[in-house]
Amino acid sequence: MLYTDLTSLSLPKLLRYEDRNSMAFSLESRLPFLDYRLVEFVYTLPAEDLISNGWSKWIFRQSMKGVLPESIRWRRSKLGFPTPEEKWLYTGRDYIRQLLSTSDPDLLSPYIQPQLLPQLSDLPDQELVKVPGLWRLVNLILWLDIYMNPKSVKSPDELQSLVI
Repeated sequence: MLYTDLTSLSLPKLLRYEDRNSMAFSLESRLPFLDYRLVEFVYTLPAEDLISNGWSKWIFRQSMKGVLPESIRWRRSKLGFPTPEEKWLYTGRDYIRQLLSTSDPDLLSPYIQPQLLPQLSDLPDQELVKVPGLWRLVNLILWLDIYMNPKSVKSPDELQSLVI
């Protein structure tokens, strides 16, 4: 499974994100832990050097003793490439409420329960922006309105103005 993750599942996607993020900020990034010699070496290690007592990256954590602060060395969370989604949603909360209240229930009904939209719209700002899947819902509503709603045929100029 580790080989499959490394060669065709997780790692290629993560590398694509890393590449896009670094290019977006004109940075040249390096990934020293992906040096082929290190990767080949890690594949020769016994499983107990990789995972021990419920801790992943065991050999790495041990080798970083005295190098990394303990709070980082023993951190379990994975940070990845988080986006400021909650900030975006909070900034656009008025627009989102407008979308929720004016969207066409007939277009939405195959995908969600449209009767839930008023409940979402009535939530306080801080609760609204934390609704799981809100970003996806907003995008679904916009996509359906732009491409599937015959009542809202838009000219190319109108479509361009929707691009953020």
